[in-house]
Amino acid sequence: GYTDSIYWKLRSRNRCNHRDYQNLSQNGASSGDLLRYLKTVSRNLTTDNPALVFYGMFGNDVCNRFANTTSNMTTPETFRKNVVQVLESLETILPAGSHVVLIGLVDGGLIYPIMADRLHPIGQVGNNVYYHDVYNWFNCMEIGPCVGWMNSNATLRKITSRAAQRLSSVLQDIVAKEKFQSFDLNYLDNPFHEVIYRWQQQGSPAWELIDPVDSLHPAQDAQPLIASILWEHINEKFPHVLGDINPNNDKIQQVFGDQQGH
Repeated sequence: GYTDSIYWKLRSRNRCNHRDYQNLSQNGASSGDLLRYLKTVSRNLTTDNPALVFYGMFGNDVCNRFANTTSNMTTPETFRKNVVQVLESLETILPAGSHVVLIGLVDGGLIYPIMADRLHPIGQVGNNVYYHDVYNWFNCMEIGPCVGWMNSNATLRKITSRAAQRLSSVLQDIVAKEKFQSFDLNYLDNPFHEVIYRWQQQGSPAWELIDPVDSLHPAQDAQPLIASILWEHINEKFPHVLGDINPNNDKIQQVFGDQQGH
């Protein structure tokens, strides 16, 4: 399908961004895991240009596979400690003038109503396995990615969404109160609800934007829409983090030609 990203947009804005990109994401990681990943950040504090860093944990601090799911969610206090520790570590890594954007958690409460009564791919031959069947099996075996949202219990889904909202509020509070020397802090709401809303407004069904196998992550069609909405909101709220448009873009293209790839 069609692809796009914040990086690709930054590269078009300034061709000096070509291949200056890192993705440290890992499915299943939560805020307590990120300190380990920071050891792989490739940035020199004194010799490199400023960086633009996106921090988004999305749902893993409220998602888990356990029957007592609420007891295994990250508390706001622990979440704050984890995020601040990461930011303090970034202070020792990022060159002065960098920017960090914290992205709020997704509200996965929309997943069950959208997907539950649809046939799962493994049930399409016999027309006999629906997503709600898969969720029940996941939860029974304690192997599912998110008991709190992939659950027929509407009350539990609301509890999980409220937990996610509280953690997003922690991020907003950190942006309001914490200050760092090497970078400024910014916050954006998670864009996925807006992505689905716009998709439905054009007459397309929401299920098309959710991965058909795990039914938790965004599908490929959703990825460029997420990038587009994030880009739109960055330009509205803090466009300075994108840097200036490079007036030499055409010259760079002429000198180096098509370098292929990203």
